[in-house]
Amino acid sequence: MFPALDPIKPVNRCTELPSSVVDRDTCGQFNLVNEIREDPSSFIPVLAKRLEELKATKDVQMVSISMVPSPLEKDEASYENLVAIERAISVLRRTPPVPSLEWSDALFLSSKNHCEAQKEDTTPSLFMNFMSPEGEFLGKARPARAVQEYANATGVELAISVGDRAIDQVIRSLVDADTRSIVLNPFSKFTGIQRCTNVHGLSYSVQNFASSATINAKGKEWKELLMTTEEIIDECDDSTKGLA
Repeated sequence: MFPALDPIKPVNRCTELPSSVVDRDTCGQFNLVNEIREDPSSFIPVLAKRLEELKATKDVQMVSISMVPSPLEKDEASYENLVAIERAISVLRRTPPVPSLEWSDALFLSSKNHCEAQKEDTTPSLFMNFMSPEGEFLGKARPARAVQEYANATGVELAISVGDRAIDQVIRSLVDADTRSIVLNPFSKFTGIQRCTNVHGLSYSVQNFASSATINAKGKEWKELLMTTEEIIDECDDSTKGLA
Protein backbone atom coordinates (compact mmCIF):
# COMPACT_ATOMS: atom_id res chain seq x y z
CA MET A 1 0.00 0.00 0.00
CA PHE A 2 1.37 3.37 -0.96
CA PRO A 3 1.95 5.56 2.14
CA ALA A 4 -0.54 8.36 2.59
CA LEU A 5 0.23 11.74 1.10
CA ASP A 6 -1.80 14.91 0.89
CA PRO A 7 -4.56 14.36 -1.72
CA ILE A 8 -4.63 16.37 -4.89
CA LYS A 9 -6.77 19.47 -4.50
CA PRO A 10 -8.22 20.51 -7.87
CA VAL A 11 -8.19 24.24 -8.51
CA ASN A 12 -10.98 24.31 -11.08
CA ARG A 13 -12.88 22.27 -13.60
CA CYS A 14 -10.76 21.12 -16.53
CA THR A 15 -13.59 20.38 -18.98
CA GLU A 16 -17.19 21.20 -19.77
CA LEU A 17 -18.01 17.51 -19.40
CA PRO A 18 -20.00 16.91 -16.21
CA SER A 19 -18.34 15.90 -12.95
CA SER A 20 -20.07 12.51 -13.15
CA VAL A 21 -17.92 11.86 -16.24
CA VAL A 22 -14.69 13.69 -15.32
CA ASP A 23 -14.49 13.86 -11.53
CA ARG A 24 -12.65 16.26 -9.22
CA ASP A 25 -9.68 13.96 -8.74
CA THR A 26 -9.16 13.67 -12.48
CA CYS A 27 -9.16 17.45 -12.89
CA GLY A 28 -6.85 17.60 -9.90
CA GLN A 29 -4.47 15.18 -11.56
CA PHE A 30 -4.54 17.30 -14.71
CA ASN A 31 -3.81 20.45 -12.68
CA LEU A 32 -0.95 18.78 -10.82
CA VAL A 33 0.70 17.50 -14.00
CA ASN A 34 0.64 21.06 -15.34
CA GLU A 35 2.16 22.42 -12.13
CA ILE A 36 4.97 19.90 -12.44
CA ARG A 37 5.57 20.72 -16.10
CA GLU A 38 5.69 24.44 -15.33
CA ASP A 39 8.11 23.92 -12.41
CA PRO A 40 9.53 20.36 -12.31
CA SER A 41 11.64 20.96 -9.20
CA SER A 42 8.54 21.96 -7.19
CA PHE A 43 7.60 18.28 -6.92
CA ILE A 44 10.94 17.22 -5.45
CA PRO A 45 9.76 17.60 -1.81
CA VAL A 46 6.95 15.10 -2.47
CA LEU A 47 9.39 12.56 -3.88
CA ALA A 48 11.87 13.26 -1.08
CA LYS A 49 9.15 12.51 1.47
CA ARG A 50 8.32 9.29 -0.36
CA LEU A 51 12.02 8.38 -0.36
CA GLU A 52 12.31 8.79 3.40
CA GLU A 53 9.17 6.74 3.96
CA LEU A 54 10.53 3.97 1.78
CA LYS A 55 13.87 4.00 3.56
CA ALA A 56 12.04 3.52 6.85
CA THR A 57 10.43 0.30 5.64
CA LYS A 58 12.05 -3.12 5.55
CA ASP A 59 10.58 -3.89 2.14
CA VAL A 60 12.22 -1.39 -0.23
CA GLN A 61 10.44 -2.82 -3.26
CA MET A 62 6.81 -2.41 -2.27
CA VAL A 63 4.63 -1.66 -5.21
CA SER A 64 4.68 -1.42 -8.96
CA ILE A 65 5.07 2.10 -10.28
CA SER A 66 3.86 1.92 -13.83
CA MET A 67 2.88 -0.61 -16.45
CA VAL A 68 3.26 -3.82 -14.46
CA PRO A 69 2.76 -7.01 -16.49
CA SER A 70 -0.07 -7.97 -14.14
CA PRO A 71 -0.94 -7.97 -10.46
CA LEU A 72 -0.27 -11.70 -10.56
CA GLU A 73 2.98 -11.78 -12.54
CA LYS A 74 5.23 -9.10 -11.09
CA ASP A 75 8.42 -8.03 -12.80
CA GLU A 76 11.15 -6.97 -10.35
CA ALA A 77 12.44 -4.41 -12.84
CA SER A 78 9.16 -2.51 -12.68
CA TYR A 79 9.18 -2.15 -8.91
CA GLU A 80 9.61 1.08 -7.04
CA ASN A 81 12.97 1.32 -5.32
CA LEU A 82 15.29 3.86 -3.73
CA VAL A 83 17.46 4.26 -6.80
CA ALA A 84 14.49 4.97 -9.07
CA ILE A 85 13.18 7.70 -6.77
CA GLU A 86 16.63 9.25 -6.35
CA ARG A 87 17.04 9.27 -10.12
CA ALA A 88 13.63 10.92 -10.54
CA ILE A 89 14.60 13.65 -8.08
CA SER A 90 17.83 14.24 -9.98
CA VAL A 91 15.98 14.47 -13.31
CA LEU A 92 13.39 16.91 -11.95
CA ARG A 93 16.13 19.07 -10.48
CA ARG A 94 17.75 19.61 -13.87
CA THR A 95 14.64 19.60 -16.07
CA PRO A 96 13.69 23.06 -17.35
CA PRO A 97 10.05 24.18 -17.34
CA VAL A 98 7.92 22.98 -20.24
CA PRO A 99 4.62 24.43 -21.47
CA SER A 100 1.45 23.47 -19.65
CA LEU A 101 -1.06 21.21 -21.35
CA GLU A 102 -4.58 21.90 -22.56
CA TRP A 103 -7.31 19.44 -21.68
CA SER A 104 -8.63 17.57 -24.71
CA ASP A 105 -12.05 15.93 -24.54
CA ALA A 106 -11.06 13.91 -27.61
CA LEU A 107 -8.04 12.44 -25.83
CA PHE A 108 -10.14 11.89 -22.72
CA LEU A 109 -12.65 9.87 -24.74
CA SER A 110 -9.79 7.76 -26.09
CA SER A 111 -8.53 7.17 -22.55
CA LYS A 112 -12.07 6.36 -21.39
CA ASN A 113 -12.52 3.91 -24.24
CA HIS A 114 -9.28 2.21 -23.27
CA CYS A 115 -10.51 1.79 -19.70
CA GLU A 116 -13.92 0.49 -20.71
CA ALA A 117 -12.46 -1.95 -23.24
CA GLN A 118 -10.27 -3.55 -20.57
CA LYS A 119 -12.55 -3.15 -17.56
CA GLU A 120 -14.21 -6.53 -17.69
CA ASP A 121 -11.38 -8.52 -19.24
CA THR A 122 -10.16 -11.34 -17.06
CA THR A 123 -6.62 -11.29 -18.43
CA PRO A 124 -4.61 -9.58 -15.67
CA SER A 125 -2.14 -7.82 -17.98
CA LEU A 126 -4.60 -6.56 -20.57
CA PHE A 127 -5.16 -3.17 -18.93
CA MET A 128 -1.90 -1.96 -20.47
CA ASN A 129 -2.64 -3.14 -23.99
CA PHE A 130 -4.40 -1.32 -26.82
CA MET A 131 -7.53 -2.52 -28.56
CA SER A 132 -9.31 -1.26 -31.64
CA PRO A 133 -13.06 -0.52 -31.45
CA GLU A 134 -13.59 -3.91 -33.14
CA GLY A 135 -11.61 -5.66 -30.39
CA GLU A 136 -8.47 -6.15 -32.43
CA PHE A 137 -5.29 -6.23 -30.34
CA LEU A 138 -3.05 -3.37 -31.45
CA GLY A 139 0.00 -3.97 -29.25
CA LYS A 140 1.57 -1.99 -26.46
CA ALA A 141 3.44 0.47 -28.69
CA ARG A 142 0.58 1.65 -30.90
CA PRO A 143 -1.60 4.09 -28.92
CA ALA A 144 -1.94 6.48 -31.87
CA ARG A 145 -4.21 4.14 -33.80
CA ALA A 146 -6.56 3.76 -30.85
CA VAL A 147 -6.70 7.53 -30.30
CA GLN A 148 -7.68 8.22 -33.91
CA GLU A 149 -11.09 6.65 -33.23
CA TYR A 150 -12.19 9.85 -31.46
CA ALA A 151 -9.55 12.42 -32.34
CA ASN A 152 -7.57 13.83 -35.19
CA ALA A 153 -4.23 13.81 -33.39
CA THR A 154 -0.49 13.84 -33.98
CA GLY A 155 2.44 13.10 -31.70
CA VAL A 156 0.39 10.70 -29.60
CA GLU A 157 1.90 9.13 -26.49
CA LEU A 158 0.30 7.17 -23.68
CA ALA A 159 1.23 6.95 -19.98
CA ILE A 160 -0.35 4.34 -17.72
CA SER A 161 0.37 4.51 -14.00
CA VAL A 162 -0.88 2.33 -11.17
CA GLY A 163 -2.15 3.78 -7.90
CA ASP A 164 -5.14 3.82 -5.59
CA ARG A 165 -5.35 7.63 -5.79
CA ALA A 166 -4.58 10.27 -8.39
CA ILE A 167 -1.59 11.52 -6.39
CA ASP A 168 -0.13 8.00 -6.28
CA GLN A 169 -0.50 7.68 -10.03
CA VAL A 170 1.30 10.98 -10.63
CA ILE A 171 4.17 10.02 -8.32
CA ARG A 172 4.66 6.68 -10.01
CA SER A 173 4.50 8.23 -13.48
CA LEU A 174 7.46 10.42 -12.49
CA VAL A 175 9.45 7.67 -10.81
CA ASP A 176 9.23 5.43 -13.86
CA ALA A 177 11.70 6.62 -16.51
CA ASP A 178 9.51 5.79 -19.51
CA THR A 179 6.34 7.52 -18.30
CA ARG A 180 8.34 10.44 -16.88
CA SER A 181 9.71 11.26 -20.34
CA ILE A 182 6.13 11.26 -21.66
CA VAL A 183 4.72 13.44 -18.88
CA LEU A 184 7.54 15.98 -19.32
CA ASN A 185 7.67 15.91 -23.13
CA PRO A 186 7.94 19.58 -24.19
CA PHE A 187 6.32 18.87 -27.56
CA SER A 188 3.04 17.64 -26.07
CA LYS A 189 0.32 20.28 -25.95
CA PHE A 190 -2.86 18.34 -25.13
CA THR A 191 -3.90 15.60 -22.75
CA GLY A 192 -6.91 13.64 -21.56
CA ILE A 193 -7.04 11.41 -18.47
CA GLN A 194 -9.32 8.61 -17.35
CA ARG A 195 -8.88 6.79 -14.05
CA CYS A 196 -9.80 3.10 -14.06
CA THR A 197 -10.23 0.03 -11.88
CA ASN A 198 -10.15 -3.41 -13.50
CA VAL A 199 -11.80 -6.67 -12.45
CA HIS A 200 -8.82 -7.48 -10.22
CA GLY A 201 -9.33 -4.29 -8.22
CA LEU A 202 -6.21 -2.72 -9.69
CA SER A 203 -6.54 1.08 -9.98
CA TYR A 204 -4.59 3.01 -12.60
CA SER A 205 -4.80 6.04 -14.85
CA VAL A 206 -4.75 6.16 -18.64
CA GLN A 207 -3.40 9.48 -19.89
CA ASN A 208 -3.10 10.26 -23.58
CA PHE A 209 -0.82 13.07 -24.76
CA ALA A 210 -0.59 14.68 -28.20
CA SER A 211 1.10 17.59 -29.95
CA SER A 212 -2.20 18.34 -31.71
CA ALA A 213 -5.69 17.02 -31.08
CA THR A 214 -9.16 17.91 -32.32
CA ILE A 215 -12.30 15.91 -31.71
CA ASN A 216 -13.72 14.10 -34.75
CA ALA A 217 -17.32 13.29 -35.65
CA LYS A 218 -17.48 10.07 -33.63
CA GLY A 219 -15.92 11.83 -30.65
CA LYS A 220 -18.49 14.63 -30.87
CA GLU A 221 -21.29 12.06 -30.95
CA TRP A 222 -20.03 10.33 -27.80
CA LYS A 223 -19.41 13.62 -26.02
CA GLU A 224 -22.94 14.79 -26.81
CA LEU A 225 -24.29 11.52 -25.45
CA LEU A 226 -22.36 11.98 -22.20
CA MET A 227 -23.66 15.53 -21.85
CA THR A 228 -27.25 14.42 -22.58
CA THR A 229 -27.05 11.61 -20.06
CA GLU A 230 -26.04 14.12 -17.39
CA GLU A 231 -29.02 16.34 -18.27
CA ILE A 232 -31.37 13.37 -17.84
CA ILE A 233 -29.85 12.59 -14.44
CA ASP A 234 -30.32 16.22 -13.38
CA GLU A 235 -33.98 16.14 -14.45
CA CYS A 236 -34.55 12.96 -12.45
CA ASP A 237 -32.94 14.54 -9.40
CA ASP A 238 -35.18 17.58 -9.72
CA SER A 239 -38.28 15.44 -10.04
CA THR A 240 -37.59 13.65 -6.77
CA LYS A 241 -37.04 16.77 -4.68
CA GLY A 242 -39.49 17.03 -1.81
CA LEU A 243 -40.39 13.35 -1.98
CA ALA A 244 -39.76 11.36 1.17
